[in-house]
Amino acid sequence: MICSYDNAISVKYVNKKNQRSIWVIRKNIEAEEKWALKKEELEKVQKEYESFVKELKDTLGDDVKDVEVTLDLVDSPVAIKEDKDDPAYMMYMMMKQMGQTPDRPAPKPILQINPNHELIKKLKETSDQNLVADASAAIGDTTITVDDGSLNQVGDILEFGDASAVPSTSGTPSGHFYKITRISTHVLTIARFNPSTGKTETGGLRHAVVDNAVIRRHWEYYFNFSNAPTSTDDVVASSGSLD
Repeated sequence: MICSYDNAISVKYVNKKNQRSIWVIRKNIEAEEKWALKKEELEKVQKEYESFVKELKDTLGDDVKDVEVTLDLVDSPVAIKEDKDDPAYMMYMMMKQMGQTPDRPAPKPILQINPNHELIKKLKETSDQNLVADASAAIGDTTITVDDGSLNQVGDILEFGDASAVPSTSGTPSGHFYKITRISTHVLTIARFNPSTGKTETGGLRHAVVDNAVIRRHWEYYFNFSNAPTSTDDVVASSGSLD
């Protein structure tokens, strides 16, 4: 049995008759080495993106089954993957292929992120670095200072960590929302935001925000959608889903 790359090379040249089989072994060894390197790199990146992935899971909630880092993507920042080994997925697709209306919602997809894409790197940077930099923020304040104002834009909806931990980098989100109406370097002017009506309200901070509090940032139109996009008619007609 050949156990090493070097052995494979030496046998290849000594025994010409078995050259083809030895070449296959050599290629298998190369593939295993590449796989081991890729696995090691993936584990390193997963560790680096652990907190960012958790934040994505918390933000997306029940819209996805899971969020995972992958090195398989090249040009795209994200991809949707269906867990085809999930019994719920198999049952759902079997009913559709039989022309029956599934008696259950479509299985939730897995969101894959590409850690090498500039958009994902920027989002992670925003998640990692932008904290409250204001030791004097008080209830009623309509301005608050952050580490880097350039990571926000007017219209963003913000949620600040509560004071359950000081510094509250581990504090849970407060449940109160604020819309950015103006940015002056690192000072944000905010107004209370009501997700139910989609409108701003008078008044500033509803709760005390401590220095270094975490900031959860939402897209301006985040609350206009109740769930992620589903499937187009063309994809459904081809027995697909969640395009």
